[in-house]
Amino acid sequence: MLTTTIFIAVLVGSLLTNFLLEAIILWLGARMAKIEAATIKRTLWATVLISAAYLAVMVLAWVTTALFPQLQTVMAFTILATAFAAPVLIISRVLRTKRWKSLLIWIPTLASTFLVQIALALPVREHLFEAFTLPSNSMAPTLMGPHWEGVCKECGSRAVGSTHQLFEGEQPSPQLMICVDNFHETMVDNFDTHVHPQDRIIASKYLSPQRWDMIVFRYPEDPTTKYVMRLVGLPGEEVVIRDGAVWIDGAKQPLPEHLRGLNYVTKIEHFLEQMSGTVEFPAQLAEDEYFVLGDFSSRSKDSRLWYEGAPGHSKYAVPTDHLDGIVTHTYWPPSRWRVFR
Repeated sequence: MLTTTIFIAVLVGSLLTNFLLEAIILWLGARMAKIEAATIKRTLWATVLISAAYLAVMVLAWVTTALFPQLQTVMAFTILATAFAAPVLIISRVLRTKRWKSLLIWIPTLASTFLVQIALALPVREHLFEAFTLPSNSMAPTLMGPHWEGVCKECGSRAVGSTHQLFEGEQPSPQLMICVDNFHETMVDNFDTHVHPQDRIIASKYLSPQRWDMIVFRYPEDPTTKYVMRLVGLPGEEVVIRDGAVWIDGAKQPLPEHLRGLNYVTKIEHFLEQMSGTVEFPAQLAEDEYFVLGDFSSRSKDSRLWYEGAPGHSKYAVPTDHLDGIVTHTYWPPSRWRVFR
């Protein structure tokens, strides 16, 4: 709850700052253009109406894309058109001026958004929150990249799996998917090939990592790439995956209720190397190392499967200095809004 409160406070604060700057710049521009009707009251009212128009279109886009994901591109163009047309029409009406002059005095207000982003982006991104998108389905169904959806013929639950390119006339073959209700992995042939959009998430920079958190980190084999995985092993612990569960220092770790049904595998087809974190090869973590796993265990390249570690660290370890944040929210698409911590 605290992270949500802080996030909303930062968001509202940035919106209010942007609103005031936009109103000030609009009023100054109107005065310089010698528009007699450009009083402070009218300028504020015009700014309110412009903000309301933006909000209305965003809500419409939110609802539409939630109900009809295939219209996402159409709504993007609608938002873009409204962003240009609505301010000009509103300023022209409220300040009683011609539309071409409305356009000229509105354009400088775009600087307010730019200034707010510059002023807030760096400190917020470095110390509070950062937004990420999910490119893959290693954390499905908790967090999802672009994906197909089908129906599990064993349990009847909705299942999700990764997409791949289909050539013209090609029929999709059965895919390994994971059920959204119980983490059950199964081959599914009853699915459509509509690509559902990936999740967009918020990660907190100020929280301390805890077991079962989802963390954003720099991939040890390529630090320019960022992954999202579930944290299961903490510094100094020995991690072993046995009977589908995580064992820490010889003790089986109970799953949180929201992860009930999650099963970690220690054999993956076509992976011929020794898997880390198994009974045969336990993962012993140093005092500045973590062990991570994906929720879609058979389709996750996590600590079990890495070939090379960060310099000076075990191949299966995420060093402390590679952590970039704790996942706290899914904010898009609207139908998947969730608070994790």
